[in-house]
Amino acid sequence: MLTLDGSGASDELRSAFRTLDDAYEALKTAWAERRRVAELSRERERQHPYEGGAAAELIGNGSAYESTS
Repeated sequence: MLTLDGSGASDELRSAFRTLDDAYEALKTAWAERRRVAELSRERERQHPYEGGAAAELIGNGSAYESTS
């Protein structure tokens, strides 16, 4: 990592870097949460596969939902 002496930087530049660093930390937190939710969704799909609809009929899992008329 590159480290620079910030003693000569303006207050505005230091503030901009702090804001950028805060935004980066928020992005990392949001990305971790997105990955957690995606994994929960995949796990739910594994435990409770969708059995209705046209796609299920194509693969043979829709018999419980077919009409008897």
